[in-house]
Amino acid sequence: MTKLALLRSKRLKAQSKRTSLSIRILKLFYKDTERILNFNDGASVIILSSIVASTHKPNSSIYQASKAALNSIAKTAAAELAPRNIRVNIVSPGPHKTEIMKKAGLDETTLQHINESLVGQIPLRKLGEASDVAKIVVSLCNDSFNFTTGAEIIVDGGMTL
Repeated sequence: MTKLALLRSKRLKAQSKRTSLSIRILKLFYKDTERILNFNDGASVIILSSIVASTHKPNSSIYQASKAALNSIAKTAAAELAPRNIRVNIVSPGPHKTEIMKKAGLDETTLQHINESLVGQIPLRKLGEASDVAKIVVSLCNDSFNFTTGAEIIVDGGMTL
């Protein structure tokens, strides 16, 4: 590949990443904002984000940036919707046992190695369960948290300590 062709390829990749990020952020903003505006006063909104919004992992800048933008939108929404007593909070899971890795087409051996590596990075030495996140979401929606808005709850077994 010539230097010119390599430069063009890099520019196209960079442009593609910018476009991808813009689409993710705009989709989140317009889609979620429209829904939230139709909620009743006193509602509770839970935004599912990810710990990647505040971490740094190679080759995931677009995903990380879109999650960080989502968190920013959620905190702004919390401030804007407070007069209507609508609470907006964020739940940011870390590694959990889900089907996402299997859907990525990874074989069982690779999945096992990935899971073992992740568990080694988590102080509680286990992957979370979907029910761990669900319990927090349910709790944030009930009256026990009626004075909580704009909060981010990290559910990662201590991975981001």
